[in-house]
Amino acid sequence: MAIGTATTLILYLFFTYFREILRLQLFHRDLLLLTSEANLAYDLFFAAAAGAAGFAHTVWFWFHNPFAFRLSRRWVQSIRIYAILWMLLLLLLVMRMGSLIGLFLAQMTDFEDHFTFYRDMAVVLILLPLAVFLLIWVPIQLKYRAGKWVGLSLLVYGTSTFILGISSPVDHSLLDNAWHRINAPYHAIVDTEVGRASEKGIILSAEAIATLRLKYTHSVNELAVELKESFKQQTPISGDSLVMELILVKRATIQRLPSSNWDDQESLWPFALPRDVYHQIRLSRDSIHTGYLYELLHEYQSLFVPIDPWNIEDEGMQTEALNRYLMQQNYREIAAETTQVLDLLQAQ
Repeated sequence: MAIGTATTLILYLFFTYFREILRLQLFHRDLLLLTSEANLAYDLFFAAAAGAAGFAHTVWFWFHNPFAFRLSRRWVQSIRIYAILWMLLLLLLVMRMGSLIGLFLAQMTDFEDHFTFYRDMAVVLILLPLAVFLLIWVPIQLKYRAGKWVGLSLLVYGTSTFILGISSPVDHSLLDNAWHRINAPYHAIVDTEVGRASEKGIILSAEAIATLRLKYTHSVNELAVELKESFKQQTPISGDSLVMELILVKRATIQRLPSSNWDDQESLWPFALPRDVYHQIRLSRDSIHTGYLYELLHEYQSLFVPIDPWNIEDEGMQTEALNRYLMQQNYREIAAETTQVLDLLQAQ
């Protein structure tokens, strides 16, 4: 019993702390931010997986002496091997979130899509460890009357899983708060613009705000592509889209969009084209929206103001400064078009 308890505790601590190590690998990109709901779901899953593995180790230890049971040596060894195989299989599956496999996934631009396991397959988080736990009992029940012991072990297993899951020793807020402090200048842009828009009656969803706080993820690129296309429509663009586009431009954390043609500046440009902004100005009948469109063009113009990315006052904005510098080198045609549109508007 003691060896199973020790195995459970060691594995649970390994799973929970290694998840923080995984998140630490993303610290200088976009930290994997998990909600309290997600943290609890994974903690319970890790506790259940560790408990099932601990039980498998206990069975392996119980049957280590084949002569202590009224069974053939071959049958006893098969029980031990069966338990260990299920334990190893479970550990391999847990590696999806708690091992080096996660590190490889984290290097992908759409890594956040791979860590929504608790939402996409919540039932698996519950049934997988439980199924392994019950399957370990199968060969034992074939030779012993273990009905009441199965029920008792299930009660102990469920109770210990719940206690471990709600008493995680890991403080997830340490990494979260540190990441928010480092990215405070970028978050300040989001908060300022969201607050200003709210005063004008434009409300952004919580999901959109969370996406705008990120820099490199697939969801940010998808948002940029969607916003860029929305400016081409023949109807006035919505206020929340204008605010989100303005935030992306002010943050300047997206240097380019994925494109098959690296020589095409228009397809690489991560924001709405100046001519499309002008098109929306012509369509706009709302003074607030028109003001945002003019501000957007002036922000474009500020992107092309010469800057030294290696000598900036605010060290927290290094990504923005470097991207501005690279944009000035790569989007000269966009800069010229921005100037032409502003001159055209001024002449009207």
